[in-house]
Amino acid sequence: MMTSPSSCSLDWEAAGMPAWGTAKVARVIVAVEVPGAWGRDAVGDSGLPQPADATLYLIRRVGRHAVAGETARVFVGGGFGDEPWLVEATLRREDVTGLLAGDVAERARLASFGFAARPEPVLLVCTNGRRDACCAVRARPVAEAAHAAAPDNVWEVSHIGGHRFAPTAIHLPSGQTFGRLTGQAAAQLATTTMTSTLDPAVQQSFSSTTHRGRIDLPPVAQVAETWWRERHPGLTMAPVNNIGVPVADRQDGWLVSLPDGTTLAVTSVVGEPLRDSCLKDAKPSASYSARVS
Repeated sequence: MMTSPSSCSLDWEAAGMPAWGTAKVARVIVAVEVPGAWGRDAVGDSGLPQPADATLYLIRRVGRHAVAGETARVFVGGGFGDEPWLVEATLRREDVTGLLAGDVAERARLASFGFAARPEPVLLVCTNGRRDACCAVRARPVAEAAHAAAPDNVWEVSHIGGHRFAPTAIHLPSGQTFGRLTGQAAAQLATTTMTSTLDPAVQQSFSSTTHRGRIDLPPVAQVAETWWRERHPGLTMAPVNNIGVPVADRQDGWLVSLPDGTTLAVTSVVGEPLRDSCLKDAKPSASYSARVS
């Protein structure tokens, strides 16, 4: 399958649409290994229960997709706006349901299932092609490039939103979400810890064009963090503190306080008709603009 000028992600790219403020909001992420082919609603089709106050994704190894075995790798991450954490375990498949039935953010409970802290990062690259072809066609080469650099750190993931910005990925434990990733940037992200000095390819990914946002923040605050990071290239993956709670202003926008006390005015912008998905009709596009108030 080849991409074409009619691919939704290429349309949004050609239109110069920003990606910031589009990360799917989540408090805790649970990623469960479910190999094989995924349908359009991969999580729903899996039969796994949806955990309370957490977002469930399916993951699989990069490359050829084997059938499910008796055990599954499971990653759980949280604390994105404070002290991000990531734990992992290999569970029997019958135990995965029991895990998801309770509080997946309770660290003591996770320890009882055999979870242990994971020092290495994990990069989840969306390749759910049944949801949108862009995620398969454009993201698989990126996932393969990152996997070659760090095989145990890179996994394919089910739909994480934003296929119009494919290739998309979530970095854990930071909770930072990216779009329009290159293979080089993905390969560097796959080995970037919370305290790493950012490689230039990673630093360039913190832009309004490619940084979708940190998943614990509401969209307007995601925009503010991206804006701040673009202007402070010395930051690590650690969360930016003191991004204020957005408040509405009189110009159909929001005001957000920045770490240095200044205020950012974020405005919703309606643009030219574009498709959110290759399978949908075009509609007026939505994005954000930002300026110091």
